[in-house]
Amino acid sequence: MKTTQRFFLLVFWGIAGVAPLPAQWVQTRGPGNGNVLSFAVNGPQVFVGSYCGVFSSTDNGASWKACTRFANNCGVRSLAVGPRPTGGVNLFAGTFSHGLFLSTDEGSSWTAVNTGLPTNPSINALAIIGTTVFAGIDSKGVYGSTDNGASWLAVNNESTKWGVRFLAVGGTKLFSATGSTAGDIFRSTDNGASWTAVNSPVPASYVTALAASGTYLFAVMYQGGVFRSTDDGTSWTASNTGLTNTVNALITSGTNTWAGTTYGGVFLSTDNGASWIAKNNGLPQASVGTLAVSGTAVLAGLSGNGVYASRDNGASWFATIEGLAIATVDALAMSGKNIYVGAGGVYLSTDYGSTWIDKNAAFDIRVVSDICVSGTRLFAAAYTGLFVSTDNGTSWTNQKTYSSFTMRDVLSVAVREPNIFVGLYAFGVTVSRDYGTTWSWPALSGNNVRTFAFKDSTIFAGTNNGVFLSTNNGTSWTQVNAGLTRTSVYALAVSGSHVFAGTSGGGVFRSTNDGISWTAMNTGFKQGVSIYALAVCGSRLFAGTYDDGVFLTSNSGASWAPVNWGLTSTYIRCLAVNTDEAGDTVLYAGVSEGGVWQRALSNMTLDAATVTTSLASSIGSDSATLNGSVNPNGSSTTAWFEYGTNPAFSSYSSTTSQSVGSGNSATSVSAVVSGLTAGTTYYFRVAASNASGIIRGSVLTFTTTGKTSSVTISPNGGFEETTVGRKTGFQIPGWELSSTGTANFSVVDNPVKEGVRSLAVEVIALGANSWSIQAVNAPFVVLPNSQYIYSVWIKASNSGAVVAFTVGDPSYNEWAARRDVSITTTWQQITFTFTVPANADTGRAPIHFSQNANAAYLPITFYIDDFKITGPGRSVNVPTASTSAATSVTTTSATLNGDVNPNGSATEAWFEYGTVSTLASSDSAPGRSIGAFAGMQSVSTELTGLVMGREYFYRIVARNAAGTSRGLILGFGTLTSVERVDSRIPEKYELYQNFPNPFNPSTTIEFDVPKASYVTLKIYNTLGNEVADPVASTLSPGRYKVKWNASSVSTGVYFCRMQSGSFVETRKLVLLK
Repeated sequence: MKTTQRFFLLVFWGIAGVAPLPAQWVQTRGPGNGNVLSFAVNGPQVFVGSYCGVFSSTDNGASWKACTRFANNCGVRSLAVGPRPTGGVNLFAGTFSHGLFLSTDEGSSWTAVNTGLPTNPSINALAIIGTTVFAGIDSKGVYGSTDNGASWLAVNNESTKWGVRFLAVGGTKLFSATGSTAGDIFRSTDNGASWTAVNSPVPASYVTALAASGTYLFAVMYQGGVFRSTDDGTSWTASNTGLTNTVNALITSGTNTWAGTTYGGVFLSTDNGASWIAKNNGLPQASVGTLAVSGTAVLAGLSGNGVYASRDNGASWFATIEGLAIATVDALAMSGKNIYVGAGGVYLSTDYGSTWIDKNAAFDIRVVSDICVSGTRLFAAAYTGLFVSTDNGTSWTNQKTYSSFTMRDVLSVAVREPNIFVGLYAFGVTVSRDYGTTWSWPALSGNNVRTFAFKDSTIFAGTNNGVFLSTNNGTSWTQVNAGLTRTSVYALAVSGSHVFAGTSGGGVFRSTNDGISWTAMNTGFKQGVSIYALAVCGSRLFAGTYDDGVFLTSNSGASWAPVNWGLTSTYIRCLAVNTDEAGDTVLYAGVSEGGVWQRALSNMTLDAATVTTSLASSIGSDSATLNGSVNPNGSSTTAWFEYGTNPAFSSYSSTTSQSVGSGNSATSVSAVVSGLTAGTTYYFRVAASNASGIIRGSVLTFTTTGKTSSVTISPNGGFEETTVGRKTGFQIPGWELSSTGTANFSVVDNPVKEGVRSLAVEVIALGANSWSIQAVNAPFVVLPNSQYIYSVWIKASNSGAVVAFTVGDPSYNEWAARRDVSITTTWQQITFTFTVPANADTGRAPIHFSQNANAAYLPITFYIDDFKITGPGRSVNVPTASTSAATSVTTTSATLNGDVNPNGSATEAWFEYGTVSTLASSDSAPGRSIGAFAGMQSVSTELTGLVMGREYFYRIVARNAAGTSRGLILGFGTLTSVERVDSRIPEKYELYQNFPNPFNPSTTIEFDVPKASYVTLKIYNTLGNEVADPVASTLSPGRYKVKWNASSVSTGVYFCRMQSGSFVETRKLVLLK
């Protein structure tokens, strides 16, 4: 982990005459041994997608340069490149949860192209046929664009249910593979207009790769291997002869088919998959997740090892990672112009980051967590031991054992000659007092010692149980945690007379008395920030955070400000200070999945303001007060609000700018906007600007009051406002659908009377009475003693069945005589007038389909369209809806809660719920009438039949004649079989190492939960694919354990990731079968 002594062993070098670095962060050109997620090829030009954006090569992958970033910490899951109709090429980049981006200048600039796509989609696959681009979206199916991504339309089939993981193009045919366990594969021959399900290979399982070439279609089934079809998927033949490992990736090129495997390297088939030959000379033992062919070069994207290339048809391979800065860097150390990096193994740059040299050849240096330089000695703390080099990393010696103690799982190393201090996982500290010839038996057993720092004759050790100090070179240690409210310490630093400790979830603590007591110093940080690195440069102290980038204090921690200008990878794992060739002092940062970054400290300015949008207040029919807060972060800042009716902010209005000063704390801002439209939903956000640029807050909404109903109360029944497909409950705007008989309600494109869509009611079995199957329109506001005209068009699939039409109040007291009408196969209009009673102000108009006389016509489908009621309107207010926390959560059920204020008009309320966080696809729980009073009323409903261990999202919805209001989306997790083993309240979140490890086939995972919260535990393979989610629940405080049975997955390395709110921790699991 992050040690501090490296900052005090720096030798500063400088050469005059070289231009200084700009005063913003700049990414160095490596290291490149990270995760490669995707490729796209355009002649000799190759593009790579990674967790750190897109990289491009113009020499078939020999060297790389970073393209412009389009979002921070944004993984690029898929890429596609194709000709642009007006000339040049289109480069599309599909991301995890950030949608789709387009570049028309080879990655120099990007534009988000998500119009018509679901909210925050994860783009698993991209394909191009002619001028049509296709996107396979997680949980949402296939979307197509014929206008360079400007707009998208769903071109879906049953793949919508599971989402699309892979797309493949064979000539003019498009194939898609879903995430279904049945291995569903579909074929389209008309650009997605229609799809045909092809036969799945046997045995059916998850599809893990898909490729097409000419008449051949290849599919890889999880644990089933490669299958080949020569008839577009009608029949399949197993094609695994010669394959020895699980296949993750396939690509075809001419007569060659290449397969990338898990820890088996690359295989080649020259006979269309009939047989395979291993082609691994020069490849490291790693998982191959993606493949590409560019000219004569074959490129393999390796998990944790970057890109390897072969130019002799696979006979030999070599790393091509120059300029490919995608590694996760856990350690940094400096010596002159040399930069030493721990990124899996050890890497060295002798030219300030322009090129990088692998220093791991023939040595088992894995998972390097710390590096230290002392004179001519270079130390590397690694999972496989403590390694020492005296020739700049050309050769290494492993300090393996002393007596019966085996030195493994080394977390940190610090040197104060001749003493070497080594921090171990679970075994504490071992010390050598003779340059590593002999070692002491470990002290502080049971502690994970992650970092050291020296202050005069005292050495400090940061552990998972706080800070320890020794004043006798490690012979004895004393725990010094007074005031340290978070004891998981990842970083230590000494600045003058002060000692600083960076903690997980607790920010920075300072001691002014050599650790006797500690004080939290977190002004400027968000609550619960995790500090993984600290670095000192003169009077300045820098802190590297998890997810928030780098912060600076110049007043001994009294206040902090972000210094992230230009830094697009904000998961900081280590920091170090050095000088560059021009003699300028430079701060270096090792980040997750983004290599090494650097920023000159001369002319360093503070960063853009920090902004937060807050809820609107004083909402009227034509005005509202917009609220937010702005932290200037030390620079003179102005703030304003942007608002409008377009959620994408393609057009908006702005309030007058107001000054918020130049302080380092949040300042409340507000603005009154007027001239709004009654009964309309508005979107707004706070924005701020200073010398570092403009920053905008998150988008919130409000709805103005006082809408006056139009003369036409329910135009076209709301069928045009929803998507085609099966509907229930309140899923059609303006309608409630109910059935105690057997009936299906659907919105269909044809046949139609008006517009483009109708309501289809398929009656299969009758209920107990005429209203057992009914469609009821939303409540509509009326004037007492006034006359209205009722009108609706209807037809049926066969003639003779009877439908009943009526109008009345919300309690279904009828105002007009019921009309029972015999329906024919041609459209007919049902129309009549009715008068509202003197004491009524709200009406309903149900349509009943379950007449006894209809039994002779079953099954029958009725079509409803162009429903309207016309007459005088009056002023009403939209209801207010507020979602509350779910209660009574079990493994399969939960109670949803909320509050509704009808605001004086007859209102009904229900809940929308589902497993998608945006509720883009959702179900509706049964609703009920709330009444027409003014004041909040509690609403609850019980959900049953939920899936154990699944995360659900929900919100309350309220509707009256003025419109519909939706509360905030909240979430809960159904309980799992997780077992609480200790009810004592832990002081922090913690994920412990699984045991046993390695394991086969089951292992136990323990973790701590300090407060009631929603917790997820997910297992990923080395390609980043989720293979299990053993925990997804709202848990009370305590220590828990859960057992994971890995019998369904193959041998290899897996990662267990625990998350609760902003807390995230990952452990490595090793499965050996």
